[in-house]
Amino acid sequence: MGSMFWENTRKHLNNLEKTQIWLAGASKVGKTVINSGIARKSSPTVDNAYKISRVFQVTIEELLDGEAGMDYVRQWARQDGKVYQPPERIADIVDLLNKLSDRDLGVIKKSVKAMLGTDEEPKEEPRTPSGEVG
Repeated sequence: MGSMFWENTRKHLNNLEKTQIWLAGASKVGKTVINSGIARKSSPTVDNAYKISRVFQVTIEELLDGEAGMDYVRQWARQDGKVYQPPERIADIVDLLNKLSDRDLGVIKKSVKAMLGTDEEPKEEPRTPSGEVG
């Protein structure tokens, strides 16, 4: 189990062109834990596996099971050769949004547009009780 986890962790790091030190900082998992885990192929704790999977925005299962999550990481990770990281002030919100369904995201999108006054939907004219445009 540990062997596959760390092998996939290394693949994600290579894909992102990041180092183990970067992962330690991004995941808040000690660099010694990451370095020895990769070298010894020992099983990570559930807590550390969770923290590392959150950095790559994949499930723990995807890190344990192999190639399943790699296409997803490639899709979101590179934008013009750069790795996208949400600004610190919205990172928690982005994590929560990633858990929503497409339908729920559509509702959120409409709500945010309405708050910003950039609602693209045509707005109805106010009507009188008799139904006339007032």
